Amino acid sequence: MDHRGELAREVGGMVPAFDLLTDAEAAELLRLFRGARENEHRALHRAIDAALSAMPAPLRGASRRIIFGER
Repeated sequence: MDHRGELAREVGGMVPAFDLLTDAEAAELLRLFRGARENEHRALHRAIDAALSAMPAPLRGASRRIIFGER
């Protein structure tokens, strides 16, 4: 598996420092990067839910549709 290539795709392009990493280091950095992205994704959803829950109940559904569109 080409961890450096996957890492480059994850960050949007090759970074010259990737060439200095061993394959194990590249795999670990890729795992950490993906984990951080997933944590950020979950935190964003929690923040959105918290903001919407602060609104009066009748406005929540309409606000969600305005912000995110129909799902």
